[in-house]
Amino acid sequence: MSNKIEEKYHHSKFAFKIISLMHHNPLLPYFRNPHRLLKAAGLKPGQKVLEVGCGPGFFTIPTAKIVGEEGVVYAADVHPLAIERAKGKIEREGMKNVKPMLANVSDTGLQTKV
Repeated sequence: MSNKIEEKYHHSKFAFKIISLMHHNPLLPYFRNPHRLLKAAGLKPGQKVLEVGCGPGFFTIPTAKIVGEEGVVYAADVHPLAIERAKGKIEREGMKNVKPMLANVSDTGLQTKV
């Protein structure tokens, strides 16, 4: 799948590095607390969540912690570096309920509940 994604989208390493720098700022959680924002959005334990454009994973781990072991987070992005960075965070945190996906969100193959 990665070759298909890479052929279809141009991936700027510079843009990704700028986004990563912003998200790795140690002061950011004080101004944009991911746990507070996700809880305000209605996330609850046991939910299945599709994180669209997970980037370097700023919301990925907090989302996984909120939905807990009974829930699952599908972290999708079209940028290979984003998925690589998110995978590193997932491994460091030992999260078992996160599935990183190098995919356009419309091509994930996930089933929707109607």
